[in-house]
Amino acid sequence: MKKNSLLLLLSILLLPFNLQASTKLDSSILDSIKAILPNIENNQKIKTQGCSFQKQKWLTALLTQESFTETLKFKKDCDLEGQYTVKVNDFFPINLKIQKHKHIKRIITNLKLEIIFTESAQLQIKMKDAILKSNKDISFDMTYKIEIDPMAASPLRKHKGGEVFLKQVGTKKINKSFPINLKTM
Repeated sequence: MKKNSLLLLLSILLLPFNLQASTKLDSSILDSIKAILPNIENNQKIKTQGCSFQKQKWLTALLTQESFTETLKFKKDCDLEGQYTVKVNDFFPINLKIQKHKHIKRIITNLKLEIIFTESAQLQIKMKDAILKSNKDISFDMTYKIEIDPMAASPLRKHKGGEVFLKQVGTKKINKSFPINLKTM
């Protein structure tokens, strides 16, 4: 559905965003969350452009709800490794190793994507019980919506926004929500 299918499914993980908070967070925490998202103001990003995503299967899954399994391996321009089975309208586990990053070693989450219909079709992406594994694990939930036109050549139309609920960093409980504002794709 998008040039890089995993980026569509995991857009809340792999697209740029800006966290706005009323409380200051340690810059390494924000850097760790931002690192999983390309094209943002962070000095160490996770490379995904070399990953072998099954683009057509992502589109098929969204349109037909047909599950499939994808395997990623470390290689040039792919800092992710792991296997997951994509499901639509149901949470599915993702557990990916991350290489060449100063803070993050792994991301573990339960991901759900569904197409919902309001005044327009929207892709709703939810992450539940997500953990960025590092020296201070970061625990959070995310929700994000994107207006889509599945029949268009460029199906992602308009970012509707979402939020990150930051639960815990290391042993410190945070329990605060932060809006997600994605840049234009």
